[in-house]
Amino acid sequence: MSPTVDVEVRRNRHGSVLAYADRDRAARLLADHRAVLQSLYDLVDRRHGSDGETVARLAVREDSRIVDELDLRDRFRRDLEADRAIALVEDLRYHAGERELVTDGGTDLCGDESRFFWTGEECPDCGGDLEQQDEHNVMCLTCEAVFQHLLTESEHVLHTPERDESVRKPRAVTDGGPESEKNWMQSLLGAASQFEEEHDDLEVILEGAIGFHTFYVADGDDPTRGVKTALYSGLNDLLEEVSVDADTVRLNHGAVTPETVRQETVDQIAEFTYVPESLAESIGESVEERVRQNLNGEDSR
Repeated sequence: MSPTVDVEVRRNRHGSVLAYADRDRAARLLADHRAVLQSLYDLVDRRHGSDGETVARLAVREDSRIVDELDLRDRFRRDLEADRAIALVEDLRYHAGERELVTDGGTDLCGDESRFFWTGEECPDCGGDLEQQDEHNVMCLTCEAVFQHLLTESEHVLHTPERDESVRKPRAVTDGGPESEKNWMQSLLGAASQFEEEHDDLEVILEGAIGFHTFYVADGDDPTRGVKTALYSGLNDLLEEVSVDADTVRLNHGAVTPETVRQETVDQIAEFTYVPESLAESIGESVEERVRQNLNGEDSR
């Protein structure tokens, strides 16, 4: 009988992640247990179930360390198109087996620099080892605290939502890095200048070359101060599982265009949230316009 590797959903006050019931066993039986877990993230809907519940079971052929069978619990399965689901399972099997990944001579990291950045780093809560679960979620293997991984133009940010605390580390700089850093700082200073010159009320929204931001007076007398910021914060929480990047759009739609990015965004909103169609379409329009500006080399105003 083939040995099995169980995967659990683990929840705490910060959110939910996937984790092996026995991580050492997974590391022994699977050639790249981290990449296998990454593929499972796209197959499993983590909104269901309770802490510690088994969501997936992998039967492994131990002599070749290849997954013979994948059993996903019914309620944890994502509603994916057949071709997308098959591609993810094939990716899982590839990483599970002993395969040699050939690169162009760079480092032996994943092509996406953010995917495993925090793995092996020290947990800011207890000092234990961190393991990055996917692009956005990091878990401590000792205290099981869950953190968010955020990526800016210059930093990797390990964020604790409940305490609003962050650990920051610089991104790797390639040729042209200093100029990029200079442009980033100029954009930030420009936004601050715009705030000082044009706005003197309790709350303001700025949208420009460095993103979308809201500001409000923290210690004013008006009890409604910051309500608009809270509105956008709530919308951000609602859309937490929506994650659109060029690779996903290319895989699902064949090409990256303003229209296909909009469609992928609307599709994910329909899959992961319960917002009205009119709101999803409004978000889709904003996304399409943002991508169009990116392709045309324009800054949003």
